[in-house]
Amino acid sequence: MADLTLDWVNQEAGQEQGRPAGWYAAGAPRRAARLRAQDRLMLFFAQSGTAPLSPHVQQEMLSRLAETYFTAAGSVTSGMRVTAERLNEFLLNRNLRAARQGGQVIGNLAMAVMHGETIYLLLVGAVQVFALSARRSERFGDAAARGLGQARVVAGRYFTIAVEADLTLLFAAPTAPDWPEDTLQSWCGLAIDELRARLAQSALDVQAGLVRLQPGRGEVRWLRMEPARQSAASNAPASVASGGQVSGHYLSGKPLVAGGTLPEKAVEVPETPPSEPPIQRRDSRPPEGASLPQRPKPARPVRERHVLSPAWAAAAGRLAGAIAWLRARFAWLREQASRLAARVLPDQPAAGLNLSPSTMLFIALAVPLMVTAVAATVYFQRGRGEQYRAYLRTAAQFAEQAAAAGDEALRREDWNQTLAWLDKAAGYGHSEEADQLRQQAQHALDEMEGIVRLNYLPAGSPLPEGVVVTRMVATISDVYLLDGQIGQVYRLFRTSQGYELDSRFTCGPGKAGAVIIGPLLDIAPLPPVNEFKATVAGIDAGGNLVFCAPGVSGFSSMTLIPPDINWGAISRMTIFQDTLYVLDAKVNAVYRYFRSDGMLFASPPRLYFDNQIPHMTDVIDMAVDQEYLYLLHQDGSMTTCSASGFTTECTDPAPYGDSRHGRVPDPLTFEDARFIRMQTTQPPDPSLYILDDRASSIYHFSLRKLNLQRQYRPQVEPEYPLPAKAATAFVITPNRRALLAFGNRIFYAPLP
Repeated sequence: MADLTLDWVNQEAGQEQGRPAGWYAAGAPRRAARLRAQDRLMLFFAQSGTAPLSPHVQQEMLSRLAETYFTAAGSVTSGMRVTAERLNEFLLNRNLRAARQGGQVIGNLAMAVMHGETIYLLLVGAVQVFALSARRSERFGDAAARGLGQARVVAGRYFTIAVEADLTLLFAAPTAPDWPEDTLQSWCGLAIDELRARLAQSALDVQAGLVRLQPGRGEVRWLRMEPARQSAASNAPASVASGGQVSGHYLSGKPLVAGGTLPEKAVEVPETPPSEPPIQRRDSRPPEGASLPQRPKPARPVRERHVLSPAWAAAAGRLAGAIAWLRARFAWLREQASRLAARVLPDQPAAGLNLSPSTMLFIALAVPLMVTAVAATVYFQRGRGEQYRAYLRTAAQFAEQAAAAGDEALRREDWNQTLAWLDKAAGYGHSEEADQLRQQAQHALDEMEGIVRLNYLPAGSPLPEGVVVTRMVATISDVYLLDGQIGQVYRLFRTSQGYELDSRFTCGPGKAGAVIIGPLLDIAPLPPVNEFKATVAGIDAGGNLVFCAPGVSGFSSMTLIPPDINWGAISRMTIFQDTLYVLDAKVNAVYRYFRSDGMLFASPPRLYFDNQIPHMTDVIDMAVDQEYLYLLHQDGSMTTCSASGFTTECTDPAPYGDSRHGRVPDPLTFEDARFIRMQTTQPPDPSLYILDDRASSIYHFSLRKLNLQRQYRPQVEPEYPLPAKAATAFVITPNRRALLAFGNRIFYAPLP
């Protein structure tokens, strides 16, 4: 573990301004989440705009953001994403409240987490980070990147840096000079105080944070302990960020927008979106040295006068006109009725119709209600149409921005914004233009995310009520499904219409000769040629195997030779060629059974591992290809092992490969997925497939490097909607069909 020594450079016009308020670092508190207990966090926040945060607010904000990270569940990148989203929501809502006064702030955040031997970086906005080691310099960041507080979606970029002795990290604000590579190279290996002096000499205006890594116990300390500067006029951070606890006056432990308010006066804004694009990429930073004027405190509270947007003002004007028209019509009708009564009824006086007090009271109550009802109808018809068109215009503006954006992260954000505004518009109306725009946005996002959409169809009638399919395996013509509730196997066979249930197929708990078979825990397809003449095998908790085949009454069985320490709790099995693999997670073991004396799986069990045994008590699935073993853990991480020769080597955890733009290139988990089942396939397309039950998505990986190839997801608006619940099982058939199970309902789709 390494100690972190921190320093800063913060000067304006060549004058030192004290430690920046947006420069913060801390170790994990006592109540940190388990996965965060050894992490070290660094936050560098810089701002621009016409309504900057005061130094005191920045200090409390960063302290609360640190709490958010250390208490967040999931992977490192998941915690970083949640933290950045919390800050973005706070700034965005603050900007919306202050929009009528013209006050805006754009946040730029560099977040670094030292986790084990890796430093994870998340950059949002135009901040930059430089890694300076004794051998080389490396630059991270994009000066054109969009900052925080401008859109609902955070356009962040992730990077990783290996921890090494005497590594220096330089966090630079957007206003920092564009240091050339030879200058950066000359700074490599410098002590932190020497580097600070070089930075101060490089320009008159410099704002930067410095971190030096040295062997130690993971301590975080400041090289200089200068008191915080409390000037509120500067647009850039200008005071110390304390790592201690603060009161919740400004920012609470809830989401920032739901906590306390900032000192600035809050202004409400209407729901209607602006007529111009909500996000501009031009820098709105005020001239250097400018400060905000101090607003005099009023003698007594003055109620804000709400100014309606053009769309709402137009709707209100039409509503007033409708009410006036209705009143005039009712007056005319009353006059005509009075004249008609005078002519038709001979006993009526010439002055007109004389109504009783009760009748007049009824008219006095009924007429306003009728006026209100008709006016409300007019308002909702016209007002909803205006709202729909306003939302649709905003969605179209984001689509235009996305088409013109050069950076992929910005394109992704703009297309996400397009879909978000289309969702808002859908609450007020529908049009072919909106449908086309949605298809365009979804297609663009799918291409960036490597998503292929599948059109799933029902695979025949549902299975019996109460069945929950937890495992599926397939041959060329058959699909076998394990009901996890009672441990019974069902068979589907292919037809011209899809699949049909074989009602005569029997495979499951019951008596097989003298052996009582318990509920089956897992199933696997058998080699095409075997002495049992079966197509699928299953295993129960006692180590009994069953062998089942279509068109055969009953099933055969055999009992595996138990390990020397007996069975703990069998959870998974799989078969590759003539070798059976059995996972006993309770005793942290994988056993192999080979062919012996001419019979499948008749040998005594042989432990797969030798000296290196990974942790397996949380393993939820297992797959095998050649000599390689894949173990899927409950948190979505993977362990890979190879048993070549006489030794077994494992990578625990084994990183995945992700080449998508803006993603961590070697993640240990996919934070937006929940993996539950996996399967290997054989040539001509040897691959590893994993089911994400949250999105009903099938991830396609390469076998050896675990590089993500693509995702298979259902159509957004399919012809046959899938159940609105998590998928329970999947399988990829040898003839390239994907099948998904949702309890007792099965769907299939051909793979492209």
